[in-house]
Amino acid sequence: MTIQANLVISQKVKELLSEFQTTTDAITTPYNSKFDYKGFESKIIIDNVTFGYKDSEKPIFKNMSLTIPQGKIVGIVGPSGSGKTSLVDLILGVLEPVNGKVLISGVSPRIAAAKWSGAISYVPQNVFIKEGTILENVILGYDYDPSDEIRVWGALQKSQLESWVKSLSEGLNTQVGEFGSRLSGGQKQRVGIARALYTSPKLIVLDEATSSLDSQTEHDFTDALNSLKSKTTLIIIAHRLSTVKQCNKIVYMEDGEIVSFGSFEEVREKVPRQDAGSGRVHQRNL
Repeated sequence: MTIQANLVISQKVKELLSEFQTTTDAITTPYNSKFDYKGFESKIIIDNVTFGYKDSEKPIFKNMSLTIPQGKIVGIVGPSGSGKTSLVDLILGVLEPVNGKVLISGVSPRIAAAKWSGAISYVPQNVFIKEGTILENVILGYDYDPSDEIRVWGALQKSQLESWVKSLSEGLNTQVGEFGSRLSGGQKQRVGIARALYTSPKLIVLDEATSSLDSQTEHDFTDALNSLKSKTTLIIIAHRLSTVKQCNKIVYMEDGEIVSFGSFEEVREKVPRQDAGSGRVHQRNL
């Protein structure tokens, strides 16, 4: 029964891996161990994109266009089902548009991720933690060199984990347990954030990545993100008002459409108050 229940998911994973393998085979640029992304520009262009799932009667997005400049912090907000996650998946290249195009640094997201390995980082709400050490989870996917320790500590400092890790007797070599069983929800999220920051990315996508953090930790982390302005493009699917309010621009979505795009005050003025029973975000919550 377990095998049968997972067959559909397994098939989708197999198809996705096959698609990515085809894309990466076309990239001959050697891996840069120093994470020097020469030629990479973290500007995102969504040009006249239409997208819908195969089993959907109508497209989620129709003729959507949006440009996210390099070095800006952009928040994506809206009620459940508004299309926030689908939009992020298109930006990351997990999904491909039916019509139109999505470009990062002038190429498709999949080619950008393969050509500039480490330049694009993603932090989901539920971070995967492998059984092993804190160090192994931060550098996940990369070979470790002792000279990279400064980079690891820098990532832990920005994710508000440095003091805690230094207080542990085993430090970076502390075992986290199966699926991070020895970590709290907030610690798991911060390990995921440190993992994303380890490669000094130029584009970071945070999918409600601070939902398990307490207010003070989130505030400190937000301040750390602000220090990356002009150097790194940040896309944040918002969970708390405090995170969204500090963004340069906010995208407010409803029913697969961008209702408003602008500063915090501009969006708040343009988005009408919704009926409380509809489940939509009120104007006062923006």
